[in-house]
Amino acid sequence: MGISPSATLVFEALRLLLFIYSTSAIIVRLPVHRDAIVYTLPCFPVAKEQSRRHTSKGTFDTPRLLANDQAQKVLHGAPNSYSAAAGPLHECDVVYHLLFTSNVTLGTPPQPFIARVDINWADMFVPSAPCMRDPDRDCAPFHKLNSNQSSTYIATTTFSAIDYEGLGTSGHLAQDTLSIGNISITNQTFEAADDWRSMYGHGWAPLDSGLGLTRFRAPRRHPESGYGNWPLRNMIDQGLLDRNVFSLRLPRTGNDVGELILGGVDDKQPKPIIKLPLTNKTFISEEQTTLSFLASSGWQADISGMSLQCDGQSDHLFDVDLQGVIAVFSNSFDFISFPFDIARAILDTLGIEDEALPDPPCERLSDLPNLTFAFGEQGEITLAPRQYTIRVQSPYGGERCIIPFTSWAHNDVPDEVEGDYVVLGTAFLNHLLTVFDMDGETISCRFRVWGLVRRC
Repeated sequence: MGISPSATLVFEALRLLLFIYSTSAIIVRLPVHRDAIVYTLPCFPVAKEQSRRHTSKGTFDTPRLLANDQAQKVLHGAPNSYSAAAGPLHECDVVYHLLFTSNVTLGTPPQPFIARVDINWADMFVPSAPCMRDPDRDCAPFHKLNSNQSSTYIATTTFSAIDYEGLGTSGHLAQDTLSIGNISITNQTFEAADDWRSMYGHGWAPLDSGLGLTRFRAPRRHPESGYGNWPLRNMIDQGLLDRNVFSLRLPRTGNDVGELILGGVDDKQPKPIIKLPLTNKTFISEEQTTLSFLASSGWQADISGMSLQCDGQSDHLFDVDLQGVIAVFSNSFDFISFPFDIARAILDTLGIEDEALPDPPCERLSDLPNLTFAFGEQGEITLAPRQYTIRVQSPYGGERCIIPFTSWAHNDVPDEVEGDYVVLGTAFLNHLLTVFDMDGETISCRFRVWGLVRRC
């Protein structure tokens, strides 16, 4: 007895639906790696005075990013990554900056690139093969897209220019298939950069692009560039994710490997300790500042207070009311930034007089208090010193732990706006697993390690 035509049609329709579901709604787990870039700071009193920020609020040290070939190197967690041939360094020369990267491909067949995982960034860009025509350009150490070898490449004549993470690029917009794990985003718009300028030594940096995971696109420095959607927005619009969420676990050291999960969460991790409704507060500045850029990404929530305290003691060493303030989350800003007066008061409480970002030996962490952030009725998160300090490998050998309290993200911000925000950067996210939910419009935090509070 044969199968009726109508039954065959139903069977084929069901098979097609299963195929569409299995290929369009998936979860991808990507390893995330950490690189620590070392910049130089002036070490002598005269130079240090020149590096300070003088404002009506007072004087506060900010880093001069002197990315020269001798004093700026990239560390991968290995104590011998810095070459002695680069010349002598003194501990006051060094400030560290962290980059978190993963692998993506572009084109058909796929061409590999290293992309910075960035929750505050949108636009895709890569060096293109024509960049090599000018020997003065800095694109030689990077992966480059050969458009002639991609059958899905679509060129345009639209001009594009990007300033990102020490890179200045320009070129034209194009489209191609972007693959992130086994997710394939069709017609992803990106800049094919013909001109590539780098502030890093020898023009090198451990990234070829940025993997944009922002909630909203920031106002562009170059508004004439007509970008399409960024990778996260395209994954959602093309129905590629099982759920419109991603979770991020940052690597804590150069030897650690973190994880980015697109479309889901790691159910083996502890339940969320806090779930924060997102807010949508931004401000417009005449010139784009670090704070205006980070705030425009949309990963922000209400915060109500911050305190420093020793375990087992009821009195706080330091306490500040942050009612009405917005906490901006970032993994591209390494530190925890407060308005100037609050940052200065925290450093005074810790006995830090005139250091931009002190990085004591990690064995001295027991001298520091615990750090608590309060988020109103949603709850609190308490971090121990080994959780909120940033562990790096010193170019001289040994580990350093950076104390992250600063006002750098608030530089050049109008007085009437400065007090409205704090920035919870890598130092806050480092020991948390954070879930970013586009549909539910929430940020959820889970502890990765418990029971690390100190008694001072």
